[in-house]
Amino acid sequence: MPKPEYSEQSSVIHGGQNPDQPEVGFPGSGFHHTSTFQLPYVDDLNADSYDEKNEDYGRQGHPYSQILEDQVAALEHASHTVVYGSGIAAINAICMTLKSGDLILAEENTYGCTIRLWREELAKFGISVKYFDFSSDHSLVEIAKSRPQIVWIESPTNPMLKIIDIKKVAEHTRKAGATLVVDNSFASSWLQQPLDLGADISVVSLTKYADGHSSSMGGAACTNNNEWGERLLFQRKALGLHLSPDEAERISQGLKTLVVRMERHCENALTVAQHLEQHDAVRSVIYPFLTSHKHYEVSRRQMKGGSGIITFDLITPGEKVQDFLRDLYPMFKKTHSLGSVACSVSVPGSMSHASLSAEQRKAVQISPTTIRLSIGIEPVDDIIKQLDYALARAKARNSKLSESHGRSK
Repeated sequence: MPKPEYSEQSSVIHGGQNPDQPEVGFPGSGFHHTSTFQLPYVDDLNADSYDEKNEDYGRQGHPYSQILEDQVAALEHASHTVVYGSGIAAINAICMTLKSGDLILAEENTYGCTIRLWREELAKFGISVKYFDFSSDHSLVEIAKSRPQIVWIESPTNPMLKIIDIKKVAEHTRKAGATLVVDNSFASSWLQQPLDLGADISVVSLTKYADGHSSSMGGAACTNNNEWGERLLFQRKALGLHLSPDEAERISQGLKTLVVRMERHCENALTVAQHLEQHDAVRSVIYPFLTSHKHYEVSRRQMKGGSGIITFDLITPGEKVQDFLRDLYPMFKKTHSLGSVACSVSVPGSMSHASLSAEQRKAVQISPTTIRLSIGIEPVDDIIKQLDYALARAKARNSKLSESHGRSK
């Protein structure tokens, strides 16, 4: 009788564990801090030669990174997954495979730290980046015209939550002989599988939804391409981008509840987004599973849920935004990251995308009053109560300012 095959959920909980390694086979059964693994003594003269896939040194990998890689691979539907010390480390691993004269075509609304890496570091080596709106069919013709080495997109994008049709971009990228990289961090590895949609590499910040508790930093790059799998593994050791055993173990534990957490994140976020759409202190709301989202049909087609991020434009002068953030406390903490079980808030223009010029932010519609919410798994009524309180105070400040301006005239 054949052994039963597990779903992704069970594979994440039980995957990667080896009964012959009891010290790492079950959570909490032991922990080993070591930089160096003892090699066996054998008669084969070539036994000690360098083998890229052997965990012979902590910078190459360790049992906990292997468990985590198996978990992420199950979710991403990947045959090769390599974990790194952070999301930006995973991005760096991909970018460092390029050479002088190579070209990246990137979605114009990309994470600010990714853009900073390209602008400040890759440019030194003669690698160039051109930006396009890949939600527009018009931009897709640029792939064949420019013949890039890499096409780089996010979906949903940070922070404007554009949904890119991954399958459509993949078709154009494949014809051009380029590699399609999709940053899957905002969707999470449960809600979206870019490799199934034609992407060559899915990169994800494990710091966010995978960990889920703001307790660890990590990143992963996933692929079904054997050559890319070897490259990504080599980059981890060559560049020193490894993830520590304790970080890997914490993220591994977090992943075991990813599915149930994402279900609650999505449920809460949709309810909050619908509520914000009706509020007269809010100019506009962006959330992938709102019917008002301009890419609603695409998001429903390629995502299981809308994820936990909401972006909206607050009706208030830019200098009053910090007052609004204070009024969201303690339910919403002001943080740079996202994806925790607890709600958080950020202002992209002065935080995640502060490294962009004012012109670049304006081009992708990031204004001083653009607010990004990461909706947690708290009772949704409590989340809405805090938002209503802060919005009411913002509205009251607006009224006072209007009265003051009227009197000054």
